[in-house]
Formats: sequence, C-alpha cells, structure tokens
Amino acid sequence: MQAQPGMPNPTQQALMSVIQHLDGTLAQMESLKVSIEEMSRQFMENIVNLTENLRLIIGLIREQRTHFTETIQSFTDTINSQIKTVTEKRSWDLLSEEQKRVLQLLRDTDQNVADNLYLMQLLSITQSIRELAGRALATRLQTKG
Repeated sequence: MQAQPGMPNPTQQALMSVIQHLDGTLAQMESLKVSIEEMSRQFMENIVNLTENLRLIIGLIREQRTHFTETIQSFTDTINSQIKTVTEKRSWDLLSEEQKRVLQLLRDTDQNVADNLYLMQLLSITQSIRELAGRALATRLQTKG
C-alpha cells in the first residue's frame, strides 16, 4: 500500500496534527500572557490611585486636626474668659457650693479635653489607615483571585 502522490502519509498527518495543537497551545499561552500583563497594569494603576488617595486622606486628617485644635482652643479660651469674668465679678466665697462645683467641673473638663485631644487624633488616623489598608488588601486579593 503506497500513499498517493500529493496525499500525506499517516506519519505526516500525525506530525501536522501535533504542530496544529502546539500552535493552539502557543496562542493560548500568548493570550494568557497578554491577560496577565493587563491585570498587572491595572493592579499597578490601582496601587498608584490608592497611594494618592492615602496621601489626600492624610492631608485632610492633618487639616481637620488643625481645625479641631483651633476649635478646642477657642472653646477653652471662651470658658477661661467666662470663668475669669465670674471670678472677677463675684468673689469665690460669694458663690454657692453648686456654682463652685460647676466651675471646678468646667476647669477639670477643660483640662481633660486638652489632655485627650492628641490621643483622639491618633486614634482617628490609625482607624483611617486601617480602613485603607483593608481596602488595599481586598483589592490585591481580588486581583490575585
């Protein structure tokens, strides 16, 4: 049994079939490479955006902290002024025990607010950073999955 001229023999047919399958596999690998490169590019864009958002949020927190400090300072100055006015108008001895207790409570509150302001600001910054880190991790896990 001889092969007809122009007709490939079974070995050539098998070889052609293997070459076609390899070409298909190579095309799939190229497609996967392009997809991975695109996902990598998108991931890097997301990281850049996240970094910029973190920078903006930290800037806003700093501004808010400054504004909050100014507001607390204004509130403290007002209370201190009122306490001074009351003290000047009436001597401490003329005040009732309830009024003395209220004034002392205002002074103590003022001191506690001043003492705790910095800790509140740090807590706020820490919570914001924790939320951003969680979002970044979730984004990273989504891009891997």
